[in-house]
Amino acid sequence: MDVADQTLDAELDGLVPGTALYLGWGSGTNGLKLARRGWSVTGVDWAEDAIKVATQAATDQGLDATYICRSSNYQGDVDYVQPL
Repeated sequence: MDVADQTLDAELDGLVPGTALYLGWGSGTNGLKLARRGWSVTGVDWAEDAIKVATQAATDQGLDATYICRSSNYQGDVDYVQPL
């Protein structure tokens, strides 16, 4: 487990799963981790290829994740925002 995984685990400890916004989604590793822990995740990234990879991974794993390819001017209610 790398430092980023340990940091995310520490941030999530004690939080009740809800809706999460993940900015700078990339390949979706941490966003998919949130979804596996019961979060409903929206990932935002400007790189269309990264969104395609993450979309396929979530589909393959049957996870609750939505992907938006654009800048990070998301509007909506969320319980957790994964910082960049």
